[in-house]
Amino acid sequence: MRIIKVLFIICFFFFCLLFLVQNYDVLRPGFTLRFSLPGIYEWAPTTEIPYYYVIIVSFTLGMIFATSFFIFNRMGAIVSNIKMYGKMRALESENERLRQEKEKAALAAAASTNDIDIHHAAAPSDTAAKTA
Repeated sequence: MRIIKVLFIICFFFFCLLFLVQNYDVLRPGFTLRFSLPGIYEWAPTTEIPYYYVIIVSFTLGMIFATSFFIFNRMGAIVSNIKMYGKMRALESENERLRQEKEKAALAAAASTNDIDIHHAAAPSDTAAKTA
């Protein structure tokens, strides 16, 4: 799956570059960007910016933002996995502790009723067969 994804990205870059090269004359004319906050801030450069600069910068910023989003998402998943692993280990140790307590309680109950061994005690049908 990764190979298909990498091939798709390479083809996408190829077609984007092909588009820019074939349409260079159309994308060459520029325009002037302007930004103003009335009464607070005014910005208007005197140079024209070609259209292909805007396309390239927009594409690059999109890649950076998408990559950073996926990196932070992956880091969050890793942190969550580490927390869950710690919780799992704590629950496993509690389970083991409770199992040992149960075994001790069973042995104590067997010793108090003077049974030899709970696990190896003869079943009632076995004792009836021996006496008959």
